[in-house]
Amino acid sequence: LNTNSKQTIVDAINELEEIVNPFDIASFSISPSTVEKGTVVTKVVCIWSYTKNISSQILDGNAIDSSLRAQELNVNLTSQKTFSLIATSTSNTVKTANATLSFLNGVYYGASSSTDYTSSLIGGLTKVLASGRQRNFTVTANTNQYIYYSIPTSMGTPTFFVGGFEGGFDKVATLNYTNSQGYTESYDIYKSTTHGLGTTTVTVQ
Repeated sequence: LNTNSKQTIVDAINELEEIVNPFDIASFSISPSTVEKGTVVTKVVCIWSYTKNISSQILDGNAIDSSLRAQELNVNLTSQKTFSLIATSTSNTVKTANATLSFLNGVYYGASSSTDYTSSLIGGLTKVLASGRQRNFTVTANTNQYIYYSIPTSMGTPTFFVGGFEGGFDKVATLNYTNSQGYTESYDIYKSTTHGLGTTTVTVQ
């Protein structure tokens, strides 16, 4: 450690301390972190922690008291936003962490005996908020029930695998679907070619 360029012995001690026990942002999270498209988010709760003491911190562009480790932010959001935390340790080390609030639409899957390819069919399936079409799911299709998978058209064309074999599904409809938050998007509906498959695990790529 070269102390010749240091103004004080304290600076050298701080530098050595930072090498042995470096400062970092241990955690930074927001709630909610994922919501359905169409939702208007008015409050976001940020929670964070550090590995060492700090001298200052900036949350989402605003300086806040250095003792705080949680903060509720008033917002008005309908699309993705990334929140940032910038912290300066007592030894003047600066660290940054980010957390993103994502707006996603649903991927729907399940079993149904209906062959009416409508919004009611999609709404009766299990919903998972997702950014892509890929997933594994297991459903039980009883007698006369087909397995359905419905995704936003923007997610592209899926490939299905059942029991390790590709295929077994057909696209049967494309329609505009309005979710529970009033957001409308084009959806494709895929149906298993066979009904009554029992308990089946499907891989979608």
